[in-house]
Amino acid sequence: MKILKIILTLICTITLFSCDEKSGGNTWNPYPEYEHDDNAITVHHSEDYNYPIDSLQIYIPTNNKHTLYIKGGDRNYTITQSETDLLKLTLEQGNVLVIEPLKIGKVEIPIMDGANHSYLLKIEMLYRTMELIVARTNIVIKGEKLTELEKDTIKEKALKRIPVKVNGGYKFTWVEFTEKGSRGVVSIYPNHFGENDDSTQEYNFEEIFDEPINNYQIRSRYIINIDGSNRVFRLGQGVLPTKSYDYLMIEDLTEYFKTKYPSVEKVFAQQQAFIPHTNYLQPIE
Repeated sequence: MKILKIILTLICTITLFSCDEKSGGNTWNPYPEYEHDDNAITVHHSEDYNYPIDSLQIYIPTNNKHTLYIKGGDRNYTITQSETDLLKLTLEQGNVLVIEPLKIGKVEIPIMDGANHSYLLKIEMLYRTMELIVARTNIVIKGEKLTELEKDTIKEKALKRIPVKVNGGYKFTWVEFTEKGSRGVVSIYPNHFGENDDSTQEYNFEEIFDEPINNYQIRSRYIINIDGSNRVFRLGQGVLPTKSYDYLMIEDLTEYFKTKYPSVEKVFAQQQAFIPHTNYLQPIE
């Protein structure tokens, strides 16, 4: 038995030595350096990043400029742009491409050098969007003098005020910045997110940036004009004790119920939601 163990140990040692000898003693690198032809023009996200790109997507509105780095060729680069209404493009320091997006659309940017090497960079500007699927709804009622019947009635009516049911959702599309935030269009799916039917509606919204509240990083108010009435939702991201990051939408309905129920102190309609494809909160079937 001991002899067998010794033989097996020797075989393993020889095998490992043989493999190391064949590889020249180098450790295998799962991310090898990109080998490129110095005569070919390439475009990169950073000066040190080796892997080139041939296309770029930029989400607007944004106040940020995008910087790309040109490599290869004879270093005497020239650029042309035919669609100046979609973006502003400048070449700095000879090889630094600075892009300022203006409108949605697609642009192809030819890059040339003095030796007639060429490169075609494709840029697409898209509106920034956010999709949310509602996984849970909840009503918070405060009022010590309210009867249980009044609380049940308020809860039932407040749930009906929520624009979507569980598994419904919202798709926000930002169009432009404003002095206090931004504005855009929101598609509301009352029954099931992503299913376009007669119940799906589009409404204008305005986003106003605020300070965070409690554990949820609620930094924005979304004013959505639903059927001619401005509804105010506070939206933020936070951590639940037993879940990962999720989103919370809160609408203050206190004034809506105050006239009929004077003992009401606070009524909040809450919607807990997640981004599609993450599925942090499982929808209720």
